[in-house]
Amino acid sequence: MKSNKLEYDAFRFTDLYHEDNENWKDYQELWKILQTERYWDLLKLSTDFNHPAVEGIGDKLLEQFDDLLSEKNPNFKRIKQMIGHMVKIIMESHGYTTTSTIKCTKKRELFTYGMRYKLIPKESQ
Repeated sequence: MKSNKLEYDAFRFTDLYHEDNENWKDYQELWKILQTERYWDLLKLSTDFNHPAVEGIGDKLLEQFDDLLSEKNPNFKRIKQMIGHMVKIIMESHGYTTTSTIKCTKKRELFTYGMRYKLIPKESQ
């Protein structure tokens, strides 16, 4: 497991992920937690079964961030997209790439669709 020292480049989520946002601390905590070994194991397990990576983390995120990830939150959809972007950065840091296939999730606690990933062969890295 790589160190959880990745910097998050918010890219198109700077409206959410910046220090002037009232939920800034929650988003920082979310980024930190997604990089833990526990979450990496869940992302990898989903990927190993050819499922969207986010499928394995939805229920855990809801347990830890129930208010932030409430459908009543006006930014709910954007936050889920930002989580997908965070997951992409984490997966790529571990040598994975997207399969260019968005797939329905079987567990739909938080995510309905998600990106699938595959490990880049060592000789291609």
